[in-house]
Amino acid sequence: MLRTILVGMLIIISYVFQTTFSMKMSFGVAAPNMIMILVCSYALLRGKKEGLLVGFFSGLLIDLFFGYYEVVGINAFLYMMIGYVVGIFHDIWYLQDILIPVSVVAVCEFAYNFIYYIITFLIRNKLDVVHYIKTIFVPEIVYTVFLTVFIYRIFMFLNKKLEEFEMRGKEEVD
Repeated sequence: MLRTILVGMLIIISYVFQTTFSMKMSFGVAAPNMIMILVCSYALLRGKKEGLLVGFFSGLLIDLFFGYYEVVGINAFLYMMIGYVVGIFHDIWYLQDILIPVSVVAVCEFAYNFIYYIITFLIRNKLDVVHYIKTIFVPEIVYTVFLTVFIYRIFMFLNKKLEEFEMRGKEEVD
């Protein structure tokens, strides 16, 4: 129960930072993607089911307030898939090394931006992909990766404390 409340709060905090504070911290049109950091971090730390759920609810929150025209679900679907795919590697990779989450966030941010570009711009025949890559893709990836170095450690600490709390609760019950 405590984990569910904390994850809900993290989703809301990440959303607020991404939509308000990050606009103040942006360089040009690029702002850090705090939701991507949350989804990738949580999927790496907890697995594919939790990554899928965090991705879905985070993306749904973005869709409800900043959706693409009247279409709801693009961000929910993209973040959900990213959370699931990243969560597959939960048991495979050593997650104490900061290089892995940083690399995962960079790849996922590129994939998200590329798919979002195809859905929102390419279909409407706006073919200036080079401009989009130079002005949005690369700066946003760099900015998001930079913040991942610091934010992932916070998520890792919170996850460790929650796991310790949950273990103590199980020991008391037994």
